[in-house]
Amino acid sequence: TAALGTAATSQVTLNAASNATAITIGGDGTASGYALSNAEAGRIRGRAITVAAQGTQPAVMTVQALTLAGTGAATNGNSFTLRTPGRIRVEGAVVMTGAGAGDTLRLNGGQRIEVATDRGGRIGLTSSGDTLAGRLDLAAGSIWVGSSDLITQLAQNASFTGRDALLAAVPASADLVGALAAGQISVAAQGSFLVQNSGSAAQNAGFSAGSGGMRITASGSTPLDVVINGRAMDSTGTFQINRNTIDVISFVSGGEGNTIGFTASSTVNTCTIGRLCGLDPEEPADRPIIAIINNVAEIAKDAQSDTEEEQEEAALEAAENLPQMRISRLIDLSSTFDDVTITDPVTGGGNPALWMDQQPGGSGIGGTGGSR
Repeated sequence: TAALGTAATSQVTLNAASNATAITIGGDGTASGYALSNAEAGRIRGRAITVAAQGTQPAVMTVQALTLAGTGAATNGNSFTLRTPGRIRVEGAVVMTGAGAGDTLRLNGGQRIEVATDRGGRIGLTSSGDTLAGRLDLAAGSIWVGSSDLITQLAQNASFTGRDALLAAVPASADLVGALAAGQISVAAQGSFLVQNSGSAAQNAGFSAGSGGMRITASGSTPLDVVINGRAMDSTGTFQINRNTIDVISFVSGGEGNTIGFTASSTVNTCTIGRLCGLDPEEPADRPIIAIINNVAEIAKDAQSDTEEEQEEAALEAAENLPQMRISRLIDLSSTFDDVTITDPVTGGGNPALWMDQQPGGSGIGGTGGSR
């Protein structure tokens, strides 16, 4: 079977027909319009391979099942890029096997990238087995990962009521790896970056970033809206999950002067970006402060009918139930209370009218023990 290019070829670019209404990459090649089947893509060789939609009219590029080989195997090149000024819609498993650290799978959609998970859409790069490797680079106006129904609603209104609850909902069956997986994940978007939860009641999922980490860049002129679910490795190679995932993700402000950041409602695994995620889950949940306040209010309400002794006991009990707070001392007060030996002669005693009476058997401040 003939191949296009060799491992020594530096660049291979395939341009789809001008203003094509249908462009399909992967699959069996039977789709209408411009089609590059999975088998045909597997015969392309080159260090940098690009499939680009051409023309002035935004074209929808549908990606079906597509298997690529990284530099660790029979090579398809160091980078494989899909680019269109319109939309990229992933409806099949796009995988790169034998990926090396320098291998990149890049999707660039001028309008948006959609990964329809219920249609089999997912993107994954591995070296061997399930070991995450390579780099997944996504850039678009908006990037949405979730069910077809969710994506349809987002296309009508990207901020529809109940959106975030739908993104966080636990599915019937869990997929802890998620629909985006690679040794390193880099995302640049202008409008919104949304990843629906594919995890369980115990663990949010939707993406898996390996030891290379995850980087999210707000590349537009307005704050980027981020609501995502998933996990990412820390520097030790351990996956950080749930509320800890946000700590190992890099958030990069874009725009002129790097002043464009993220919306105030942006979250990772329901944790708001830039804020504390919440109490440690091991903290007891049955001691809310509001309950303590209510208890104190009830004590005050009944105080008039209690004796003074009963009021003191009730107040002490309420105080013991208050949350313990530890305040670090920022001012050194030790010198204020240290006893200092005065060796210089006293030249004045102040106003005699303010002197206190000498205590029996003691000495006054600065005195010698005699009486006045």
